[in-house]
Amino acid sequence: MFLFNMSIFYKKILFFFLLFFNINLIYSQSSFYIGLGHLSTFAQTILNSNNNQSHHRVNNLSNFSLHYGNITSIKKIYNITSEIFYLNNNIILGINDNNIFELHQNIGFTLKPGFSFKRHNFSISAGMFAVYIFDKDVVLGYQLDRFDDSLFYGFDYRYNMSKDFIFGLSLMKTNFESISHYTNYTLKSFSVLNLTLNYLID
Repeated sequence: MFLFNMSIFYKKILFFFLLFFNINLIYSQSSFYIGLGHLSTFAQTILNSNNNQSHHRVNNLSNFSLHYGNITSIKKIYNITSEIFYLNNNIILGINDNNIFELHQNIGFTLKPGFSFKRHNFSISAGMFAVYIFDKDVVLGYQLDRFDDSLFYGFDYRYNMSKDFIFGLSLMKTNFESISHYTNYTLKSFSVLNLTLNYLID
């Protein structure tokens, strides 16, 4: 079962894809890259039980991410990076009996304005997650899928290892609330830490 307005979702994704490619057309001095990342996800949840609330932190320290982006240099010092990505979060937010509440995955778009110093690059990031989250009864097989969008902000660091490879470290955080329908848990926010190896393809 899905709870989601698909037309709004596709319009937003189309908007960011068009923005992504238009930025690349405006500036000619650009470099495309593809990347694979080691993903860690950290989430803050609330357990509602007997009119009491308790706060919990859960994490999945090892998963993967995929990245495709473009780095546009301005006067060799400043740059702006536009990127689309996939995050395979797979983090269980709560369990009640046979029911689980899971943040499963994200796709997203980000813009990263920054500056370079020798082989180092520092930037801030902002963008949008398309969040896939679900409740599931693991015994009966019932599953309630939900899709929603959430704005995020973060920080990004890159190190130019060679003319072909770039090491990246990024942190993204979003205040995204989602109430579980099968458990007593509520997701309040989550953040992701990403270590990436990017390959320049231009």
